[in-house]
Amino acid sequence: KEVRPTTMAEQEAKAAASEQGREEAELPPLRFGVLGASWIAPMAVIEPAEYLPNHAVMAAVAARDRTRAEAYAKKHKIATVYDSYEELIASADLDCVYVPLPNSHHREWAIKAMRAGKHVLCEKPLACSVAEAEEMLAVAAECNVLLLEAFHYRFHPAARRLEELVSDSERMGEIQSVHTNFSIPVFSSSDIRYQLHLGGGACMDTGCYALNALRLVSGASLGEPRVSAATAVTSSENVDQSMRVELGWEGKEAKGVMECSIFKIVPNCFVEVVGSKCSVYLRNFVVPHVYHKIFITERDPESGRNIRSESENVNGMFDLKHSTYYYQLRAFVDAVRAGITLNSSDEDVLAVLPFHPRDSVHTMRLIEQVYDAAGLCPRDQSSAASSASSSAGDSSTSPAADEPASS
Repeated sequence: KEVRPTTMAEQEAKAAASEQGREEAELPPLRFGVLGASWIAPMAVIEPAEYLPNHAVMAAVAARDRTRAEAYAKKHKIATVYDSYEELIASADLDCVYVPLPNSHHREWAIKAMRAGKHVLCEKPLACSVAEAEEMLAVAAECNVLLLEAFHYRFHPAARRLEELVSDSERMGEIQSVHTNFSIPVFSSSDIRYQLHLGGGACMDTGCYALNALRLVSGASLGEPRVSAATAVTSSENVDQSMRVELGWEGKEAKGVMECSIFKIVPNCFVEVVGSKCSVYLRNFVVPHVYHKIFITERDPESGRNIRSESENVNGMFDLKHSTYYYQLRAFVDAVRAGITLNSSDEDVLAVLPFHPRDSVHTMRLIEQVYDAAGLCPRDQSSAASSASSSAGDSSTSPAADEPASS
């Protein structure tokens, strides 16, 4: 039978009950190690942990430069600094590892952490190819641990509300089109997102969000999409600074468009689903805790005339405490405490998490199709040299190895 994630209301009720149960049992927080003194870790895990003291503590960090790691630890009140990634991963004092390294390093260090018995929260995209993603998930199953791709927006109530709206086939009617866009300004040519050997490119950064969101809103009614065409604007050979992708669904007339950029002066971020009876538009799906708005427009399917419009906001605006990252960290810890691993049943996984860890393979498959359709090389081939250079030790030999590829 088909297994669906629990609804937003069910998730919130379950989380509240779970929180009360944990407080009564006085469970110790899970101890996380952070690989790299990255700019994203404070927003993604360090600050959320401060609001979730019964869930998680960022207990250790390792970076390619110990002096830098010590300054980072002092600034963010992290108790322990390790000399290398290997030393951190091997520590018996840690339960989980957060991997915000460049895309080219995700596979190696996630696998090493899992083989050391650690649960892993890994930045997106999970890997540089379908083969890498499948290998990582296979290791997670072998080691009986949780490996989760950090699509933080999926954990926010706004994303859950969006999913509920577009899954209402009676209200939406037949889905006719899906359009997603995530574009931001990253103008420094030295940024790792412009580095091919680190798995860079717009589609690997903002594009993975937009493709994931497109799959989120179309999956229930249309199934998995396939890329039919892709056009890239490149900053250098094989490095896309923007991408426009056309998609379709087998046996369906619906059309899909995904746009992404890391060279856009004015940021843009939305999901739009048009049905024969209703359309839903979510502005700012990636960081809805800062600002977002959901617009719902119902129309007469015969005349096409709009008959009713409304808008709504979930959880208010500028709620930096209850950020997407807050919900993500809480759910990840809840899943670990519930014993969720890659060997758990789909029912058990989706009772705690909004998506299954194996979902990462489907998004990665679309990314591969995009680069192939655009005539650009696969990202895993570009990462081969980087992985080889790090195999003898700490991959922080890369000049930007402590910097994440995306937010």
